[in-house]
Amino acid sequence: MTVTRDKIERLGSGTHYVTYVLVDPAGNVSKLSRVQNVPVALGALPTNLQLHSVPLAADGLINRADAFYGVTVDIPLYTNHEPTDHIFVEWGATTLPGYPVGEVPPAVIRVPVSWTRLKAEYDFSSAGVQTVKVGYRVDRAPQVEFRPTPRTIDVDVDFSTTGPIEPGDPDPDPVSPRLGLVTVYSSTDEEDELAEADFGEPATAKFKAPDPTVDGDIFTLYWKGVAVDDVYEADGAETPGVTDISIIVTWDEIVEGGLDPALPVHYVMSNDDFPNNDRESRTTHVRVRAIRIVLDPPLIPDMGSSPVLNCNHLRSVGGVVGYRVKIPASSHLEPGKEITMRWRPFDSSGTTPINNANKTTTIPIPNDAPTAGIDWFIEYAAHVLPTDPGVGDSRHAFVEIDYSIEDVRAPSEKFRKMMSIALGSDNAYCDLDSVVPAP
Repeated sequence: MTVTRDKIERLGSGTHYVTYVLVDPAGNVSKLSRVQNVPVALGALPTNLQLHSVPLAADGLINRADAFYGVTVDIPLYTNHEPTDHIFVEWGATTLPGYPVGEVPPAVIRVPVSWTRLKAEYDFSSAGVQTVKVGYRVDRAPQVEFRPTPRTIDVDVDFSTTGPIEPGDPDPDPVSPRLGLVTVYSSTDEEDELAEADFGEPATAKFKAPDPTVDGDIFTLYWKGVAVDDVYEADGAETPGVTDISIIVTWDEIVEGGLDPALPVHYVMSNDDFPNNDRESRTTHVRVRAIRIVLDPPLIPDMGSSPVLNCNHLRSVGGVVGYRVKIPASSHLEPGKEITMRWRPFDSSGTTPINNANKTTTIPIPNDAPTAGIDWFIEYAAHVLPTDPGVGDSRHAFVEIDYSIEDVRAPSEKFRKMMSIALGSDNAYCDLDSVVPAP
C-alpha cells in the first residue's frame, strides 16, 4: 500500500502513526493493529551545524558565580532551520528539554543550563576542577537527528567551596545567608557608626565564625569595595557561632573610603583548597562621619599674586563690572547638592562687618563642578562700592569669601584680603571705563 506525498506533507514533520484494520467480505472490521511510529522530516534538512560554545567558560572555568549569573550553551543558527525544529543540549550525561527554534530565531540560539542540571553532573565527593562534555543535536523528528562536528566540547567546572552551604545546595549565589553579618565597632564602641569623636582612630569589624570553619579558611574584609590589609586566617580551633573573628580597619583605610551615610562593608571567606569559589557575606552599611573635610578656599583668579584686591582686578561680564570668584574643582562638589557662597566685607579695622555690602548665593551644584569648579560674580555697584566711605584716611576695607556644601559639616577655608577701590582724592573711585572685559 502506498501513502501518497500529499497526505504526508499535510501532516508536517514529526512522528506519524501508522496502523491498519482488516475488513471481511461481510463488512466486519477487525481491531486496530499495533501502531507503528514513523519519524518524518520534511523539507530541506538541517546543514552547516557549527560548533557550539559556553561563553562563561571563556576564562577557562565555570564556577558557582557563573552558575548564579546564568550559564548558556550558545549555538550558531544553522542552514535550513524550521520553526518546529528542537535543539537538545547535552550537558554531561544529562539531556536538557528540547529548545524550540521558533519562527524568527536569532543568529545565535542561547540555551540556558539550570543550576539543577549543572550540579547534577558535578561529583561533589571528588571536588576540584572537573571536565564535562557538552554537545547538542537538532531534532526535526524523533530519531531524525543532526549534530555538529565534533559532537562535543570539553568544559571545566568547579563548584566546590569552603564554608557553610544551604541544605540541598539550592542556590549557587556567592553571597551566603549562612555567613553572619559583620558589625563595625568604632573607637568609642559605637556599632556601625564612626562619629566625629572617632577622628584619627581605627575601627574593628567583628563577626562570628561560620559553621563550619576549618584550618586554612581566610577572612578578608572589604571596606567600600576595597580589601583592607588586615586578614584573619583560621587555625581550626574556632568554635562556630561563638568565636569572634576580628579585623582591624586602619584610619588611612577609613579615610580612603571617605564620608558616607551608608558605607558598604562585607567579608569574603576563602580557602586555598577551594580556589575558585569564595563565599561572601551580606552587606552591612556603616555611617561614617569621622572624617573632617577641609574645603579649599575660593579664589579671585584675576588677582594673581597681588596682596590687595583693587581696581585692576575688576572685570566686565555681560556689561556688569565686578570681581570674578572661583570655587575650586573638588570631588566634594557633588552635582545636585546645594552650595552656598558668601561675600563678607569688613571696615578698615577688619572687625566691623559692612552688612549692606554682603552677598550670599545658594545654587544647585552643576554637573561639571567636580572638574571645572564653580564661577561666581560679585557686582561692583552693590557689593564693592559700599565698602568705601569716600573720605578720610581709612578708605580701605577687608573682605572674606567662603562657601558651604550640603552634607559637609564645616565651611571652606576663608579667602581674606584687604580691598581698596579709592583713588587719590575724596569720593574718587575706580575708573569703570577702563575695566577689562572678561575673556
